[in-house]
This record gives sequence, C-alpha cells and structure tokens, in this order.
Amino acid sequence: MYEAVFNKKTCSYYFVEKNLLFVPILASSFVVFLCNATCLDRDPSRGQPGARLDGCLDGNVMRPFNSTWNIENCTECNCTQSGITCCSTLQVPVVLSGNCEVVVNRSACTYYIQKTSDKPELCNMYVLL
Repeated sequence: MYEAVFNKKTCSYYFVEKNLLFVPILASSFVVFLCNATCLDRDPSRGQPGARLDGCLDGNVMRPFNSTWNIENCTECNCTQSGITCCSTLQVPVVLSGNCEVVVNRSACTYYIQKTSDKPELCNMYVLL
C-alpha cells in the first residue's frame, strides 16, 4: 500500500510505502499535470469605495499582503497585491483498474492507492483537471 505526497515546490508526487520506505514510481500509466490546475482567483475586497488597501479581505478577516493560509478541503490561499489565489493541495486520481481504489484522508490532505485483489498488476489511473 502506498501513500501519495504532493511536493508543491517541484509540482510532483512521490509515493511512500506504508512501512515508510520511499518508492519512486516511474509508470507511464500514471500521468499527472498538476501545477495551477485547480486554482481560483479573487480580487482583493476594498470594503468601502476609495478605502486604502492594506491586504486582502477574506470574509471578515484582513489578510496581509504576501501571506499564506489554509482553509478547509485541502486548499491553500495566498494574498498578493492582485488579489487572493486559492489552490487545491490535493489532486486525487481516477482509478481505471477494477482491482484498485483510492482512499482519501481529507484531514491530512493525503491519499493512497490500494489494491483490492492479489493480482500482480499495475493500478491504471489519471488525474482530472
């Protein structure tokens, strides 16, 4: 059983076997294009017209420029002069093999692929963008 961990700096996944051994996966059946795939942009809220902008208004919270925070559902948000950008940190693949399944842990923002049979075959999957 393996757990996929996403590295945001390199925009790639690495897989960790449940016994904590690092295992590189080089399978052509696992194609992932993830950078900036699931992001939403919002303009910074000014509150009142003509008000000076010291950051981004996120609901009732004023976030300073160049700040980063996490919200529910494995989403990371950033405040810049141009607004708020929120991106999903978890892209879950669709499993095509009938003998494999994806198990998602939303509180840890991770998932793992597990085989549902003892057949020695690869789990074919892809990521929807």
